[in-house]
Amino acid sequence: MAELQSLGAIYWSKAWLEALRSAGLDDDMLRQGETYARHDWGLETFIDKGRVEATAGSGRRLNYDVAIRLPQFSDEEWARLFERLAASSAHTAALLDGAVEPAVLEEARAVGCELLPAAGELTWECGCAQIVGAQTLCKHVAGTLYLLADSFDEDPFDLLLLRGRNREELRAELSELRTGSAAEPDVDEPADQAWQRSLGPLPGVPDPSQTPGELTAWATDPPPNAPFSAAGLRTIGTETAGRAWLRNHNQETSSHLQLAVVADLSRRAAMAEETPAWKDLVSTSGLTSRELSARGQAWRVGGTAGVEVQLEPKRSVKVSANAQVRQSQNGEWFRFEKKGGRWTLVAGPALDPEQLLLDTDITEPPPVVTPSTTSRD
Repeated sequence: MAELQSLGAIYWSKAWLEALRSAGLDDDMLRQGETYARHDWGLETFIDKGRVEATAGSGRRLNYDVAIRLPQFSDEEWARLFERLAASSAHTAALLDGAVEPAVLEEARAVGCELLPAAGELTWECGCAQIVGAQTLCKHVAGTLYLLADSFDEDPFDLLLLRGRNREELRAELSELRTGSAAEPDVDEPADQAWQRSLGPLPGVPDPSQTPGELTAWATDPPPNAPFSAAGLRTIGTETAGRAWLRNHNQETSSHLQLAVVADLSRRAAMAEETPAWKDLVSTSGLTSRELSARGQAWRVGGTAGVEVQLEPKRSVKVSANAQVRQSQNGEWFRFEKKGGRWTLVAGPALDPEQLLLDTDITEPPPVVTPSTTSRD
């Protein structure tokens, strides 16, 4: 096995290691296992259905036998997963071509088959004396778990094998579902007879995804002299996937590729607010969080015109202490309300500003009376 310099750096290993931590495994011992896996080359692993066997040792001490088990899927679970995968020509083609796409994890979850280990699923044994309870880790077991992460990056079929199906079984069952027959084609069959064979039914159209897809992580970072960074590529890819998803789901009529920088930043703010991407967007925008949030709100209400009227209105008319209407450069009106001490776009556009005030209380609030103080002798 290659030296573990990129351990945890690409998709399958990251997903595996995150699952281990989510399953409640001892994080300190996992870190010791990582060190052991990186620097002690006495580890050797063997993966089979539902089990992993390993020999751990440094060459100066006794070798220890490690056994790790993960429950296999039942035949019913595999049937559900195969039916789901066979419904996608892209997934089927990739698997038959020897590739396991990251999307297979989500497809499996959609039919109740979690490929990655959940809490309590993994069990293990080791010949050392460090394991004193069912959930106690030792560095040999933890190191083996880290070696598995590297193995899944090299060949994701190993994860499917651990759940109970090897590569040949997967390909045969998928081929049967797609064609109606698992038999290999007769290479000596005349072409005219081959074209006369009846085909199986077409797969059903899969349900559309509820969110844009996630990007697969790059195996390595770009070279130091590259005119782009891994984070920049991830941002561009995520943006592209998001634009395509919105167009495909008829939530946007335009890809917005023609937007100026200010308007596109506001569009991105509207999408990123209250997501993990918000912090990075604020730090790179040069604006405060409140300013960027206000621009995102302007985009949500009025799109490009909303952003423009917030930043450079043609005319502003204050109608109460907490409400005003602003006119854009093209003559449309928008209503702003003061929230948290900042004017925020809440409605519009309209050609007549009166239309924006029908449901707005424009009466002035009563003055606040401050009790006077009197001096005492």
